[in-house]
Amino acid sequence: MALTLEKEKELERTNKPMLDLIKKASLTLEKENLKSDVYRVVLVLDISGSMNGQFSSGQVQKLAERALALGANLDDNAEVELYLFGIDAHSRDPISLDNINGVIDNLRFQFEGGTRYAPVMAKVRKDAKEEGYSSPTLVLFITDGDNSDKAEATHQIVEASYEPIFWKFMAISSRSTPSSNNGGGLLSRFFKSENSGSLEDDFPFLQKLDTLSNRKVDNANFFAVDKHISLSDDELFAKLVEELGSWKQECKKLGILK
Repeated sequence: MALTLEKEKELERTNKPMLDLIKKASLTLEKENLKSDVYRVVLVLDISGSMNGQFSSGQVQKLAERALALGANLDDNAEVELYLFGIDAHSRDPISLDNINGVIDNLRFQFEGGTRYAPVMAKVRKDAKEEGYSSPTLVLFITDGDNSDKAEATHQIVEASYEPIFWKFMAISSRSTPSSNNGGGLLSRFFKSENSGSLEDDFPFLQKLDTLSNRKVDNANFFAVDKHISLSDDELFAKLVEELGSWKQECKKLGILK
């Protein structure tokens, strides 16, 4: 959904950084041939205790803004539905262009002492079903750690493969990515050791979900970022919609989507 000219002019006056993000997201969607598509966009945020630093540093607010930039292009209401999870699942008011400033700081929640994926996955699926699958759903699922309910979460992703819901898992590693100009001394060797292997290797369960073979359709994709989320906006938008187009085509072939 394109912004109305009136809304664009309003954002130009009141929140130009957000407008710039929306335009960047629009360019990514155009490159991926997704520009004319309509999706319910859902943001699922991990509120286990280890995410405290990501919230307090403002990184989660930045992710919410980028999720909304996609929502402003894809969602009929230019909104993003918001869910939180730790041990339990919680829904919150949608994120919109009217409340995006400080939306994460204004959330009322307590960090929880554990991580379970299945309850929030089940809640997202239930809500999508109750809305009659009015549009396909893009779930942006943000987490930083391993979960304690692998069997249940696996069951959820397999069952959800019969539904018009695409799950994009983004994992935030505890590792940092060193700059390329550290030199050849001891510090460089330390960084090389600390950051050996891909970030995705830190999350074997999410890798498994991404490659499960017993699904109706490949309904999930996964990528990992370093703890500073050191991606440009263009890189992040591209990763957030990677495989979305091919998933939609396959769903249409199989009758999951009309």
